[in-house]
Amino acid sequence: MMECAESRGEVIKTRQTQPLGVAIVDLPLASELNESPTLSQPLAPYYASAPILTSLGTCAAAGWYQDWFSFFMILLGTVVSGVSCLVIGSGEFLFTHPEPAIGSPPGDGILSSEEGIILLRREEGAVNAVTRGRFSLLFKSRDASRNIRLCSIFLVMQSIAQLILIPQSSLFGQLMFVASLAVSWAYNLWLGSFDNKKVQREILLKVLSKPKITKFVLGTRTSTAVFTLLVLNLTNPEHLMDVLLPSNTRVWNKWKATIINKLKNHCELEFDSSNWDGTTFSDSEKSLLKTFFKDAQEAYEGFKLYDGEI
Repeated sequence: MMECAESRGEVIKTRQTQPLGVAIVDLPLASELNESPTLSQPLAPYYASAPILTSLGTCAAAGWYQDWFSFFMILLGTVVSGVSCLVIGSGEFLFTHPEPAIGSPPGDGILSSEEGIILLRREEGAVNAVTRGRFSLLFKSRDASRNIRLCSIFLVMQSIAQLILIPQSSLFGQLMFVASLAVSWAYNLWLGSFDNKKVQREILLKVLSKPKITKFVLGTRTSTAVFTLLVLNLTNPEHLMDVLLPSNTRVWNKWKATIINKLKNHCELEFDSSNWDGTTFSDSEKSLLKTFFKDAQEAYEGFKLYDGEI
């Protein structure tokens, strides 16, 4: 959704109250039910080697200085952290989504947010990849859960041992320990600087083969709802209309009934005074109804203008 929100869109000239976007995402064919996506970080191995080399170097310096408390603590921290990384890294990163029923027709997906509406177009399996897909870490070993618990215990024990033994070491050994800790902290800070949601978005886009996104921006919620219904071209648009515009006052019900009737009969959304003057509404209600019909007509004109791109 953030990818669509950050995309630039064609602005359709309508009344301006609350600008909303309508993003049309043309998905590729359904991906595999289970994929192991990766995100290339060419410099990651070089950054990861910095804390390892620093820890080994400070460990060797403490040993040469015969400060065995610091030597043992730095070595223990290096081994325990390395084993923990190996245990967690043994899992397989997977993107999974449910398989649609055999013979499922093409199914459009709709996502809604404060920034607008996202329309997903393709077969049911491709839509499922976005609406029901998830990331997971799969461990093939039956002992993976036990190994992770053991690593957690060892990490806690290592922290307690550091609190007890490092104060017993010499000043040089303490400096070596702090140096290795500082470099490791800097590396973890670099890892923590990544936006997790952005990384997941990039992986998802890679899994979906970077689908085409066509976005339009409209000025009101009523024009946005009408534009969405025109794009989807539904046989029975009543339910979606009520979801997008849940209001059910006399004015709204009259407006909805007129719009839905024209959509079902594939009529042009053009309106004149007969649509609001020949009613039992008050003057203020007629003025509001006229405004809503004008929103619908502007959305229709924008849809016809960009029909070839949609």
